Amino acid sequence: MSDIILEPTEQVTILCDNLNIQGHDLLLDSPSRHHAGGSASRRALVHDQNDGLTINFNGDYPGGVNIVGARMNLRMVEQEGGTPRLPKAGEVGDLLLVHNIIRIFKGPIVSDTASLWLCVPAPGGSFTTDAYWQEVKMADAVAGTE
Repeated sequence: MSDIILEPTEQVTILCDNLNIQGHDLLLDSPSRHHAGGSASRRALVHDQNDGLTINFNGDYPGGVNIVGARMNLRMVEQEGGTPRLPKAGEVGDLLLVHNIIRIFKGPIVSDTASLWLCVPAPGGSFTTDAYWQEVKMADAVAGTE
């Protein structure tokens, strides 16, 4: 059972277990809150061309995205070998979690590590289309206690 309620307080309430939107862009806009810049589209959520979910597509909201009380779970890139293989494409601010294992002749694992990488501006402010990555140093891993 579902219901759409038009509230007298300029609010619409949708009562349902699932809200199925079949489209690729969800726009959320309040023109009275606009500041300089930003897109006229104000795409809050986009089902993007890579079958991913993008928040603030193309930076439509110039104030960025604030997530209060966030808990993040980065997608881990699985690799085998020594030095992590980092993508040539990236945007400054991208985070990449690399899980790297090393095996001896396709046998037992001799090294199992994770490293965190941040996409940073090109050295010296040079113009390039290649992404530059800097490792985020982490302390030794410890077991959870709670």
